[in-house]
Amino acid sequence: MKAGRSLVVLPPSTGKEVEIDEAENVDDLTEASQEFIDAVFLHNGRQAPRSPVVKAPSPLPSPTDMDQVTARLKALLDYINPYCGYEDWVRVLMALHHETGGSDDGLALADDWSSRGDKYPGYDEIANKWQSFANYSGQPVTIATLIKMAKDTGADISSIISNHGEDFGRCESATIVVHRDSELTSEAASDNLIGKPIMLTQFSLSGSSAELEAEALAQVYVLASIALLGQWTVLYARHNTGKTLIVIHLLVEAIRNGTLIAADIFYFNLDDTQRGLTEKLKIAEEMGFHILCDGYRGFKVADFISHIAELCENNQARGVVLVLDTLKKFTDLMDKRRASRWGEVIRRFISKGGTVIGLAHVNKNPGADGKSVYTGTTDIIDDADCAYVLDVVSTDDETNTKIVEFENRKRRGNVVNCVSYIFSIEDGLSYQELLASVCVVDETELVAVKQTEAIKSDTDIINAVIACIDDGINTKLRLRDAVRDRIGCSKRAAVRIIEKYSGTDPGKHRWAYTVGQRGAQVFSLTPDSAV
Repeated sequence: MKAGRSLVVLPPSTGKEVEIDEAENVDDLTEASQEFIDAVFLHNGRQAPRSPVVKAPSPLPSPTDMDQVTARLKALLDYINPYCGYEDWVRVLMALHHETGGSDDGLALADDWSSRGDKYPGYDEIANKWQSFANYSGQPVTIATLIKMAKDTGADISSIISNHGEDFGRCESATIVVHRDSELTSEAASDNLIGKPIMLTQFSLSGSSAELEAEALAQVYVLASIALLGQWTVLYARHNTGKTLIVIHLLVEAIRNGTLIAADIFYFNLDDTQRGLTEKLKIAEEMGFHILCDGYRGFKVADFISHIAELCENNQARGVVLVLDTLKKFTDLMDKRRASRWGEVIRRFISKGGTVIGLAHVNKNPGADGKSVYTGTTDIIDDADCAYVLDVVSTDDETNTKIVEFENRKRRGNVVNCVSYIFSIEDGLSYQELLASVCVVDETELVAVKQTEAIKSDTDIINAVIACIDDGINTKLRLRDAVRDRIGCSKRAAVRIIEKYSGTDPGKHRWAYTVGQRGAQVFSLTPDSAV
């Protein structure tokens, strides 16, 4: 049973056997007759399948309108992560197909967007999937889906539509006069609708735009390019990832370059040892920002919400930066109702000009893509402005360094999608020395590190594939099964490595294949990989 990110595997019924007969290529398959197909459908209580209905192609917009549609779709795609999972990926392509009438321009747009993801299947598969939408007869997937997905990541939909939308033509207009203090006409009075004061008008902000603009905070980075002043940002990571070290380093840098006022920063250290608290307090004393801890100087974390409410009530929230380490000490991240109520108070603090940086943990088990998954319900991310998940890219025992990557999961404002930092993990260094070791990693260097780490993680399967090919096991399916038997990996993992390192580039590939009899792929090792 699957629901969202949750999956429950239940034991099957007993007393049954499954027979598997795998075919090595298409010639080993027998075509099912129509009578057999009809019998299967009849046995399952369903009508026999009908011939597919070929739909007439949708009329294409004019060239000018198509340019406008393409520009609007492209602007929305900039806010939609191509790492979104297969189902969302298909929905994006279906929306592009519908809005562009299945045109080549739409296909090019779908291919360009898909190519930004690590799981890009290649142009041929994109084109095949694109063609399959031509006979789709279900509920159409429209631009509304793209708007919803882009909005969830912080896109300014109004700006996108206004910048890439069509001009509206002038229409006839009529003026409606609402009488409040003057005597109503008999017609309006009889209607009993026009002229009646509306209670909600007392709360209207109309006419206050200049005041709000004056109060609005400038777009200032609190944590380098990750978090903005006047927003609520959540950083998720597992233990010992270096999130606290990097956050304090970036705060110190912001104070030194004059971006932040040290006296406005309040760091709530609720997940530390006494030694760790003391080390961070020395940093805070040197730089001039505040450290707060439960049980010290009369502060109780149970009173946090009442303190925040008081700041808002007294209009003292503007410019104040709160760093909450960690969020689980302030609210129950697993309780949807409590997390939502807590988030409402924080949102009010943000609306008053405050800033919140929340640190939280991830689940023990990674997601299907191998990346960390934030812990708790979705309410915290739903209420926050920005959210990042940190993952370790590499740990180098020779240089005693670790590289971690911030990957954006929700964005409002001009913050980066990804950024990485390197820092020392050498034993015996003071906290000051650890802070001084933190540096941002160049994107080019990061790509090289990721490639090296990928090879490290694939090493066991690579060696097994090389050994099998050297032993004469060189067709794809036999090679897959032999690798599985030798090292106990899954068939899927074996196939992934076989395909990943297959090719003619000696810098990336370890083996190549030729097409043999009946379409079988026959693999041979590259000169550098031969045993």
